[in-house]
Order: sequence, then structure tokens, then C-alpha cells
Amino acid sequence: FYIVYESIIRKWGESPATIGVAGGVAGMAMWLVGVPPDVVKTKYQTAPPGKYRSFVEIVPELYKAEGLGAFFKGFGPSGLRAFIANGICLVTYELTLKKWRDSCPNTQNTNNNNIINTNNNNITY
Repeated sequence: FYIVYESIIRKWGESPATIGVAGGVAGMAMWLVGVPPDVVKTKYQTAPPGKYRSFVEIVPELYKAEGLGAFFKGFGPSGLRAFIANGICLVTYELTLKKWRDSCPNTQNTNNNNIINTNNNNITY
């Protein structure tokens, strides 16, 4: 998820539109990986008892009967939802984080040190 997101952000910048697209594409990429196992699981769960001994038996049967596309049933609605939800979520997160950092300058973590200094048992921000 974050590999796709960060790749897009690094290439196209950090505008709210780019963040939204990057989040949406990353969400869709996540579902692209997750839908095939989910289809196999659903096939296993809805089969009559005893039809399959394991998930492994379903894969070749499903491929022979319906082809590669059978493993991506339901990706359209899931991908669309993931695009919208992840895009909105990451724009909201990034803009909130930027606003917070801009309003709290002492929270900038530029030296990879802890944000909170706990020396001498005194907590300072």
C-alpha cells in the first residue's frame, strides 16, 4: 500500500489532488492483491460440505471453468470504494498533519530524535 502511495507522491508532488489520487491508486492496488484469495475463500465457504479438501483444489478448477477473470470477481465495486475511501482518508490525514505541524513548530522532528525530551525526569515539548 505505502510503496505505491509513496512512489506516486515522490514522482508527482504533494498537492491535495496528487495525495488523493495516490491514496486511491494505493487502495486499489491493495484490493487487487486481496480479491483473488477472497474469491477462493468464498468459493470454499459456499461449496457443499466435503466438496473441497483444501483451498488448493479450488484454484485450478476455477481457472479452467472461468479463466483468470474469475479471481477478480467483485474487484470493480471494491476497487472503486477503495479509491474513494483511501483517497479521502489520506488527503484528510496529510492535510491535518501539515496543519498540526505548522501550528506546533516545536514538534518538528528534524534530527530523528524523540519529540518529547525526558531528560532529568522533566518532560518538555
